[in-house]
Amino acid sequence: MTSGLECYAKPPSSDYLANSILAYTGFQYFELSALIVSSESVHQKNMPYSVLIFGIRKAGLSPEEFKDYYENKHIPLLKSLLGDQFAKSHTRYYITSGAIAQPAFIMGQPSDLPWDVVAALNFADEEHLKRCAAIYEDEETQKIFAADEENFLDRASLKMVILGDVRQSVNEALQ
Repeated sequence: MTSGLECYAKPPSSDYLANSILAYTGFQYFELSALIVSSESVHQKNMPYSVLIFGIRKAGLSPEEFKDYYENKHIPLLKSLLGDQFAKSHTRYYITSGAIAQPAFIMGQPSDLPWDVVAALNFADEEHLKRCAAIYEDEETQKIFAADEENFLDRASLKMVILGDVRQSVNEALQ
């Protein structure tokens, strides 16, 4: 695989899904079936699935232009093409925005974090993720997404990962 996508999965001993699901980055497409794990230790039936996407803006775009395109062109296109299979939520965390030229680091350096956005996509369950991914399989849809992403993303650096064993801790005093 020559694309910039790096995906991580449980070891081959896990129970992998038989159905193929496609993901994309650049113009390279490949099967994700080995990445969607159905082992009870990772996902129980009907548990939510989450995908993280790490994106870098296209060279020449300011952080504001990048954010504007993502919010006002790309997201409406996604909603239009995916319809009711759009992720349950698609949250974007912009690393650089507004008047801040670099993110405010508590630990680390700006060079440690090359991304301009981290997007968290949440799907109701495995079937929802599979239905959404099936839409990407259509050749014309792939071309539309690729052309759109070329307008604002450095597609060669795009990273995507399906999260497995997700845990959450909450401050009960604030609930």
